[in-house]
Amino acid sequence: MVRLRGLCLAALFAVSVLAVCPAPAQDYGPAGVGHPPLYPRERGGVWGFVDASGHEVIPPQYERAREFHEMLAAVRILDHWGYIRPNGRLAIRPQFDEAWDFSEGLAAVCVAEKWGFVDRRGNLVVPLEFDYAMNFSHGVAAVNCGGLVDGKWGYIDDSWQWSILPVYDEAWDFSEGLARVRIGSKWGFIDIAGQNVVPAEYDDSGSMSKGLARVKKDGKWGYVDGSGKVVIPPRFEYARDFTGGTARVRIGSREATIDRRGKVLDGAP
Repeated sequence: MVRLRGLCLAALFAVSVLAVCPAPAQDYGPAGVGHPPLYPRERGGVWGFVDASGHEVIPPQYERAREFHEMLAAVRILDHWGYIRPNGRLAIRPQFDEAWDFSEGLAAVCVAEKWGFVDRRGNLVVPLEFDYAMNFSHGVAAVNCGGLVDGKWGYIDDSWQWSILPVYDEAWDFSEGLARVRIGSKWGFIDIAGQNVVPAEYDDSGSMSKGLARVKKDGKWGYVDGSGKVVIPPRFEYARDFTGGTARVRIGSREATIDRRGKVLDGAP
């Protein structure tokens, strides 16, 4: 019944916005490859897109706009979200209350407070039955059942089957083969099979980045690797993800750069 209701609502929104979307702006064909990157920019309260040099490519005309991913960008028109191609033409008509970026060929969308997933043609391939949803990564997506306060998180695959059962109090996208999850008030990491790799014993964490993840314990931040080994013991007031071979941290009141062994390279003793 929930699935049928969600599909009917999606269809109703599609019909209601068709009249306000000009026909010449609709393009359901494949977008060209190799298109230069475009970036959303707000001007005068409306959004358009510029290229890397700041040149306006798609004039400001949207209530909101997100970045392009997989040659599609989510935009909001008349309070509903749809998707455009880099040429500015509609790929998926505005019909959603919320819409995330495309990832692995699918995007999470929301209608009437229920989340599902659409493909690049706008077909609803995962029904609107979840209370929240994240992006697909590594072939699965984190979804919430029961609400963000009292509900549980698990992971589904693109055939709408549970890949990892909803047993977590919070769950995030997979990054470099691991996802950070919360059990009670503690964070850890699981692999794509749902096996615990990093025990849920940290007060906070970031996602895996360049083979290391920042973790917080007893008020200090450090780093663990993909096996759960503590590579840099928690000793920083704050820490950012590694980019390349370095990361920015705060030692006392000062900012510093560290290498992958935790050696301070600049900024603090």
